[in-house]
Amino acid sequence: GEGNIPADNSDGTCVIPNLKPGQTYTIEAYVYDLSGRKSNVASDSYETIKPDYSGPFSGLINFNPAGLKTDSQLGGLYRFVGACSAESDGCDDVVDNFVCFGSDTPSSDCAGKVESEYMYRIIGIDPDTGDLKLIKNTAIWEESTNYFYWHTTYTSDINWPNSNLFKRINGKNLGNSTGYNGTSNLFIDSTTTNAQYLTSTSKWYNMIKDIEWKYGDAEDVDKSANDMYDIEDGWTGKTKPSKIGLMYIHDYYYSYQGNKYTNCYSSSAGCKASWLHISKNGKSSDYKYEWTMSRSGLGTYGNCGAWYVLLTGAMYNSTLIGKYAVRPVFYLKSGGARISSGRGTVDSPFVIEEA
Repeated sequence: GEGNIPADNSDGTCVIPNLKPGQTYTIEAYVYDLSGRKSNVASDSYETIKPDYSGPFSGLINFNPAGLKTDSQLGGLYRFVGACSAESDGCDDVVDNFVCFGSDTPSSDCAGKVESEYMYRIIGIDPDTGDLKLIKNTAIWEESTNYFYWHTTYTSDINWPNSNLFKRINGKNLGNSTGYNGTSNLFIDSTTTNAQYLTSTSKWYNMIKDIEWKYGDAEDVDKSANDMYDIEDGWTGKTKPSKIGLMYIHDYYYSYQGNKYTNCYSSSAGCKASWLHISKNGKSSDYKYEWTMSRSGLGTYGNCGAWYVLLTGAMYNSTLIGKYAVRPVFYLKSGGARISSGRGTVDSPFVIEEA
């Protein structure tokens, strides 16, 4: 846009129309004297403010936060794709998908706090339903005897719904890893010393969608994101409807490269730059490995192993009794919840409330 200051404008203000929110513009200022000579030009760049969003989940597509790719569906979702340098000071200007969920006081519990137990990230948006796929931002790693095994033995052929890890994140309580019955309290938030649960009477509980999580083996992960999605989407195993899962390998691959062929097995450096990598939660020195829900079906451990993400960004298969961190993943139901405010930045995360 272009603006001009009227000659009789004593306060020196100038209105520049047609500027778009969340864009950077270079502003040049100069004056003409009475003889028509132009002064030196003063120039600087400014970023316009993007207002808070308030509305249904599907509206985020038009709000178009940084990093959201809506030109094509990646694995059935509009994905957040890009790198992020989030440490304790938050994320850079590439991916704006921070979400405050589970808190009635979001301004104090979430804003500017990468490590908040209420801070989540949007993996993607279902273009058909508007449901949001979320992952907890800060990984959960418990001290003492409360490590997260994928399973307690590596000598059995264990599927995901029969694993101790599935039962713990969907189970009745932390001390009873076999407490899963599909309706018990849900494991959502944790610190290093205790776990918190959402009960079935909680308003937050009812915002989370019950889905059948696909599961199976990934014998080779040296592939593109699209190829990994085809493998995982083709799995025939399904859990009974449940709330909580972990990220799929294709989620991790898509988060950095979109649909380009740059896998996270033999080219790990780029993937570590992904906003979804475990090191972007503010505690990279504490959380070095993170489980996925995929069994390995490969190598020494065969079906008695599973895949995890290393601090380097690479994928590796491990015995099921490895002691690694987890980040719960779930879907928020469009229509069952809405966004009350926020821009998706770490300082102004999207705030979830009842619809």
